[in-house]
Amino acid sequence: MKKKYLLILSIILISFYSCSTIIIKCIGIKKQKEFSLLRQENFIQKYDTKLQSSFYVDKQYKKYLKSIYKSDSLLLKHFLQPLQVMYFINDTLNSHHINCNTGGFPNLRWNRNKDFNTFIPHKQTHTKLDLGFLFSHLKIYLKPTNKKQNLFLNNQAKIKIVVFWNFYLERQSKRLIKLIKKNINLNKNKENVEIYFVNNDKLYIE
Repeated sequence: MKKKYLLILSIILISFYSCSTIIIKCIGIKKQKEFSLLRQENFIQKYDTKLQSSFYVDKQYKKYLKSIYKSDSLLLKHFLQPLQVMYFINDTLNSHHINCNTGGFPNLRWNRNKDFNTFIPHKQTHTKLDLGFLFSHLKIYLKPTNKKQNLFLNNQAKIKIVVFWNFYLERQSKRLIKLIKKNINLNKNKENVEIYFVNNDKLYIE
C-alpha cells in the first residue's frame, strides 16, 4: 500500500513540475539555467554518431500546441509533457506515450504494460491518441542543431519516431532513449525507420 501511494505521488509531482527536494533527487530532476547546442550534440552523439537526428523545439512549438488545443486541455497537457515518444506511420500519429502516464518510482516504467515489447508499441495506451496530429505539422517546429539534419528532415521513411527529451530529466531521458533504440531492433519486417531526438529544454527555461 505504501508503494502505491508513492507511485501516485510521483506521477502527480512530475505532471505539475513541483516536487520536494527528496523526490527531485530520487527521480533525477535537474534545474536548467541555459540552453546549449554543444551539450545537446554531445549527449545525442552517444546514440547517433552522425548527429543527423538531433533537433530542439522552442516557445513557438508551445504556442502552436496552445492554438490547436485551446479547447482540449487534456491533449494540451499531454503534448507539453517533458518526456514523450511518438510513432508516426505515413505522417499519421500511430502510437503516443508520455511521462505522466507511465508510473514508476524512482525511475519511470515506460514498459510496465509490455507495450514496447512489440514494434510498433501498442497504441491502446493511457494516452489519448490524436490522429489529427501529423508529423508534417510537427517537423515545421523541429530546429536542427547543425546543418546535417536539413536533409534528414526530408527523408521518405515510412515510420518516423520522435523522442522528446531534456536535461531537466536527464537520467529518465537516457532510459527512454535506450528503450526506444531497443524497440527499433524489434522491427522484424525491416521497415524504413527514422528516429528524431528532440530536446525541449527551451520550453521550460525560457
